[in-house]
Amino acid sequence: MYREAIVVDNGSESCRFGLSGDEVPRILIPISSDNSNRTETFSKISNDVISRGIITEWDTMEKIWGNTFSDKLKVDTKEHPILMTESAISEKSNRLKMTEVMFEKFSTPAMFLATPTVLSLYACGRTTGVVVDIGHGISHTVPIYQGYSMPKASQHSPCAGIDLTNYLMALLRERGQIFTSPDDRKAVHSMKEQFCRVALNFEEELRHSSSKKEHKFELPDGKVITMTDECLRCPEALFKTFLIDSTAKGIHEAVFHSIMMCDMDIRRDLFANVILTGGSTLFDGFVPRIQKELDILSPQNVEVKIKAPDDRKNTVWVGGSILTSLTLFEQMWVTRNEYEEYGPAIIHAKCYC
Repeated sequence: MYREAIVVDNGSESCRFGLSGDEVPRILIPISSDNSNRTETFSKISNDVISRGIITEWDTMEKIWGNTFSDKLKVDTKEHPILMTESAISEKSNRLKMTEVMFEKFSTPAMFLATPTVLSLYACGRTTGVVVDIGHGISHTVPIYQGYSMPKASQHSPCAGIDLTNYLMALLRERGQIFTSPDDRKAVHSMKEQFCRVALNFEEELRHSSSKKEHKFELPDGKVITMTDECLRCPEALFKTFLIDSTAKGIHEAVFHSIMMCDMDIRRDLFANVILTGGSTLFDGFVPRIQKELDILSPQNVEVKIKAPDDRKNTVWVGGSILTSLTLFEQMWVTRNEYEEYGPAIIHAKCYC
């Protein structure tokens, strides 16, 4: 038996830390250069530590983990197993690297790598469903059956939160707005989260007078930005990716395609369990819009049910907390003895969901 596990959700925008059994993460570390709340310790780093879901700045990432474990969580990693999330598109070399770091640098007695989509499903009390994860750096639609994801039916798109921020900046530049500093970008990121919403009927609402309502936001230098229909235009790119010059499927099309690539016998269960997670699903109007679009695409006599947890930014972490609390999970850990006997490649044999 181990002490309670350390649970870490490595997101492109923020990392969440806590202990197994907690209902919410204890520590939130903003790491994206877009985030105005980025921790002061790492604010001078110009690059994103995690880009499109993949760790690119390993030295910095290790410092974030180490500082958070010791200074904020105040735990000794030699005494606690560690569950880490990894992107569904992570290369094998990244998995090996993370395994080595956890055992060699942090001396954990055991570890496990889990994909965020599977954890989100667990957090909703399900083992079968299709998870729609729209985060900061990448979007995923992943069918999962009885706890195991189906990679061949999964869709991964670079159309995510960072791209919506870029698009909003482009729309505002068309109105004559000039952005000159990184702080301006952070402000636009905040504006996106505060004012943007998804239209149920985009063209119709764009013609309506309510789309011309002004929203004002003051930049750090005192300049004021005014937004009107950009609030609708920006998140529409999730459904019409050509707006941001992308050839990726719209998020509703990606969900439908993922389900239809699965065995016919489980499609009805997948349509009935569409799970939303990730900060970019939190726009007002997103849930009824994707419901509408999937109702149109789905076969007749098939009911589409959307599950949208209120705290969607924390769903992945909560799933990790639940999973590591289960007695049956004890046998799933990659132990130090296994690591020393088989090397880091043992992670591929035991962590494959």
